[in-house]
Amino acid sequence: SPMPGWATSLYELREAVLRPRIGWGVYLGAASLVLVSLTSVRLGLFLLFFVAYFGGYPAIQFQERHHFHLEFITWWAAGFVVHQAIAKAWSLRQSLPALAPAARSVARAAAFSALTAAVIVFSLVIARQYQHGQALALLGSYVEAPRTPLDVPGGALPGMSPREWPQLLEVDLDQARCGRNPSVTFRYAAGVLNSDLSRTVTIDRLTRVSGVTRIFQPVFENYQGLEVSDSRDGCFAGAFHVRAPAPLPVLLGATLPPDWQSAPLYQRLADWESDPNRPPFVPLPALTTWTTVSAQPVSVGLFGAGTMVGDRSTSGYQATSPRVAAPAGARVFVRLSLSASRGRVCVGALNGTTAAWLTPAVPPSREMSFTVDETGGFMVAVANCNPVETAAPSRFRVSSAEYAIE
Repeated sequence: SPMPGWATSLYELREAVLRPRIGWGVYLGAASLVLVSLTSVRLGLFLLFFVAYFGGYPAIQFQERHHFHLEFITWWAAGFVVHQAIAKAWSLRQSLPALAPAARSVARAAAFSALTAAVIVFSLVIARQYQHGQALALLGSYVEAPRTPLDVPGGALPGMSPREWPQLLEVDLDQARCGRNPSVTFRYAAGVLNSDLSRTVTIDRLTRVSGVTRIFQPVFENYQGLEVSDSRDGCFAGAFHVRAPAPLPVLLGATLPPDWQSAPLYQRLADWESDPNRPPFVPLPALTTWTTVSAQPVSVGLFGAGTMVGDRSTSGYQATSPRVAAPAGARVFVRLSLSASRGRVCVGALNGTTAAWLTPAVPPSREMSFTVDETGGFMVAVANCNPVETAAPSRFRVSSAEYAIE
């Protein structure tokens, strides 16, 4: 709940209903637009603009506090779709609709859908081309700007007046000579009110070409120095103070692998687009081979979804997959479609001996990632995350489970 102790049960019910249905809002919104266009293309286009504008502007700073008030759009869409379905079913009890008006309505909706799809695809292509060009120029100006080596990488920038902040630093790492997941921490003075901006940048994706990976990071007043996690010879290739002769248009934190110029400099729509730089996903071991804490067999439905029963604990393991072999140091991505009908469950990954978490159990998300340790394997684990012991055992459903090893 937004405030401790305020309508807790209501927000628990909201979470139980909505969390397994993450992603439904897009389809409910699309269905409502099509239903409106059956009557009027003009109204459909107005609603499309309304949703695109108010649903799009929070992307500038996409945190929950920037978009929570727009949740009514999805609730309205869901209510509208349900209402129209019931109204249409009720009207069909009286008489069938006339063929000609129904055909015209369907034609309007088809034209609206085709126009909407064309506008969205065209806008996305143009926006991506523009952003790629702008990002290429901006990041290229970082790479080409004059720079001076830092004599003491672990120390503060010397001789900086208050008017000269912020500054841009570059740290170069050679991934081929580093261990897994090398990181750089930009450290600020502790104890200064609202000024400890310390941040750790981790390289968690392997590069397929040789060369240094450049980490650019703007730093501000009270910056004290940087720390490199990997002390192997050759891993740390240098730290530099970027001193452009003219002010750079904007200072961004960026991690540039050796082949960054050939990579797309925009985000993908993860639910509809695959990442060409990532190996294909393959199914995890069959759900019937998973082990449940209750020892009850997994019940597999008609479409392959598995229903599992756990226990009443607050945080105990509920189900684990068989061990999956993977090279030590490999990056693994797991997609698990998980919904709970009773209790709260979280998902994480254990190492090959179940002795440690590779990534701790957290509420389900579309995808989780982790790095395999020296055990050379992993096991997907579902665990309870109940605030208190429940009256009945957890019950949850896994409809799909797949992974990719990078």
